[in-house]
Amino acid sequence: MMLERESRRSESEIRVEILRALLTNGPLVPTRIMLKVNTNWYYVMRSLDRLLKSAALTRAAENAYAITSVGVDALCRYDEVMAILG
Repeated sequence: MMLERESRRSESEIRVEILRALLTNGPLVPTRIMLKVNTNWYYVMRSLDRLLKSAALTRAAENAYAITSVGVDALCRYDEVMAILG
């Protein structure tokens, strides 16, 4: 009997979920992001670093992150593409 494997999210999908969590909830610290996105510390920190470098995120407080207008635009474009592709 073969068990069905759970599909894994790509790193891009995790980044999109991080942007969506920050858009919905406002600035969050990495631990809260990890819980909202349901992933581990490694992927959260790696994704936050890449999103900061692309200017999609900014540091809102001492250790909190917030979405920027670039991140909102990227999220809107992602949603448009997914609506077209289904």
